[in-house]
Amino acid sequence: MPEKRILQLVGSCGECPRYQYYSGGTSKCIEVDQIVRDKHVVAPFCPLAPYPADIIADQAETIRVMREGNDTLFVFLLLERIGKKLNAIRKDGTMVLEIPLKEEGKTVCLDLHYVDEERSRLFPRPEIRFKYQDSWYILDIEAKPPILKKVVRHPGGSEAGELYESVPLAV
Repeated sequence: MPEKRILQLVGSCGECPRYQYYSGGTSKCIEVDQIVRDKHVVAPFCPLAPYPADIIADQAETIRVMREGNDTLFVFLLLERIGKKLNAIRKDGTMVLEIPLKEEGKTVCLDLHYVDEERSRLFPRPEIRFKYQDSWYILDIEAKPPILKKVVRHPGGSEAGELYESVPLAV
């Protein structure tokens, strides 16, 4: 692995913001005004200080954990956020939130195993689409107040044809 420089962002001259390619086929480091012969490595004359190896190792481990799909923490944090906004109760030892509705004693359960990941989104505004008791719901926790909609008609599988019914939340 090539030696990394400045915050592990620059692993070769070609990745450096101080690298310039000229139309004549010459590449140059504008920091030291030297010709770069191979943009795929860090040149020996590189003026940037090497980034400390122990920090790189820690960052590499963090990146590895993130890339391996450590979804449990993210899912837990998402459930906590939804739970706080909606006064929902997380069922012990599960990834299920019991969301209280305005109608006395009624709840809807958001079970992460029944979330439609393809049609849910986090940006630009979080919208979670999930199934509960043979019905599909769409939850927008960032609306003021939060909105829960029940999909009441979905003709031909087309999103454009969906109709929604508002489901009043207890918050």
